[in-house]
Amino acid sequence: MILFVAHDPGAKNHIMPLFEHVQAQGQAARFIDLAAAQHCEPADAIPNQPVRLLVTGWSVNQAEWPWVLAARHHGIKSGTIIDVGIGQTMQNFSAAAGPDQYIVTNDSTKWELVARGVPTARVTVTGNPYLEWLLESNKSLMDSDTVRCQYGCREHMPLLSVFLPDYGAPRGSLEYLHSLLEQSGLASWRLVIRPHPRDPQRGCPHETRSNLELGDAVWDWENRVSTPALLAASICSLTFGSTVSAESLALGTPSAYFQIGWSYEELERLYANHSAVPRLRCTREFFDFISGAINNAGTRTKVLVENYLGATKHAWAELQPLMLDGKYL
Repeated sequence: MILFVAHDPGAKNHIMPLFEHVQAQGQAARFIDLAAAQHCEPADAIPNQPVRLLVTGWSVNQAEWPWVLAARHHGIKSGTIIDVGIGQTMQNFSAAAGPDQYIVTNDSTKWELVARGVPTARVTVTGNPYLEWLLESNKSLMDSDTVRCQYGCREHMPLLSVFLPDYGAPRGSLEYLHSLLEQSGLASWRLVIRPHPRDPQRGCPHETRSNLELGDAVWDWENRVSTPALLAASICSLTFGSTVSAESLALGTPSAYFQIGWSYEELERLYANHSAVPRLRCTREFFDFISGAINNAGTRTKVLVENYLGATKHAWAELQPLMLDGKYL
């Protein structure tokens, strides 16, 4: 059996295409969501089933690391998929104790790992399996007019979407974003604010929704439509640092990291390898971005972010040989 484990939403997204791929090939596989199974221990997760290979995601809290160590202890080979970069997530990292193979989505992450002592042969740039899956599985999205109706958009009213980080909106950032939109030349607009799925306060750590008083904004607490459908219906999307921006670009919707008026350095370290996503760090860059989105509204120019074409098969081609050497638990 091939065991897949991951904790963070992004980590789960990036190993799920491989999980589905090996199942389609007839391989026995099991997926454990570590966020939902918080008390699931490596030694207890596989009661009587032989594990031939462990495949993990790469989460900020390093929840997968004990599984990698347990696999190594029992002679099981493991592979880890890193979807953004290592940022500050490699605390007390030991290259010798890590997985047997690293699958990364971009060259910058590869050289980060090599700089930490991981042999070059153990790091493979495969492209991004999740973005490949996203494009394949969302060829028929919800009609944009239907999406716009969900958020009360009048005819010809531009729809913009903003996705918050897992700790909610930085203090004052949404008010500042709203004030910039008022100065951008847009006569009217609808700003859909979507909290992060891992944020227990659902987007409001410092303020409540009622005192934000953003009259043109809709707080999408309940995820009225899927993220791909919302992105496809938006003239542009903004994040504070998120893989959602890469998803948006792959779907053909302009996206950028909004880095004006708050201390973005910590998130920037984590997402530094997403070079395809523009950064907005001054008002002129913001206004130019919004102007470009307005002028190109209705056109879809998909960006080949992190070379996602064929990424799933490429990743599996690197991981499959590990099963030949692994032992059974």
